[in-house]
Order: sequence, then C-alpha cells, then structure tokens
Amino acid sequence: MRLPLRTKIAGLLPDVAVPLWCVLGARVVPDGLSALRGLGSVRAPGLVLPRRRAVGTWRGSRGRTLADVRRGTPAVLVELQEQDGQPWRRLLVTVDDPAATADAVTQAADRAHGGLR
Repeated sequence: MRLPLRTKIAGLLPDVAVPLWCVLGARVVPDGLSALRGLGSVRAPGLVLPRRRAVGTWRGSRGRTLADVRRGTPAVLVELQEQDGQPWRRLLVTVDDPAATADAVTQAADRAHGGLR
C-alpha cells in the first residue's frame, strides 16, 4: 500500500507491504474514525484533527493498527495474522471505493491461502 507523502509525514508512516498470506480478511466499516475509536487504542505516533481525521499508528491490547481515516467516510478494515516482523494487526484506511477494495483484498488473500479459508 503506497501512502501519499503528506500522509506518511503526518502519521510518521512508511509505505506498507503485507504478505497476502497474513491477511485474515477485509471488510467495509461505515465510518473509519468511529471504527478506530471503537478499537480502544491510543495514538503513538500520529496525527489527529479532532472529530475529522486520524492518521498514524494506534496501539492497544489487541495489537497495533495503521490508520488513515476520515469521519463520516467508509473505510476498509483489513485484519492481519500476528507474525514475527509484522508490525500491524490491522490496517484501517479510507479509500475511493471501499467495497471494491475490500473484495479485491479478500479475493487475493483467498488465492494466497489456496482457497482454504
């Protein structure tokens, strides 16, 4: 996943490469910012524009989440396996077409798993 330069700077984030076999699933959430708040984690590091936008890494008892979301906008939540060297358990991002993106990620992950999921 290539992040825009402004997003990388604001959230202190790198581009993200996740092996497809680490993807457990992807789904659309109706409001990215609300979904991030529902994870019960804290920002470290990142940037929040209160009640508008969040970008960065969120840490909580269920692992780290990479987030780039906006309030009131659907986002894609990608759940990842916990693996050595894999820094995130979730990717939560606002994209242009969340339904198509979630479907594409799910189909690619299914192929990587040999259709066994």
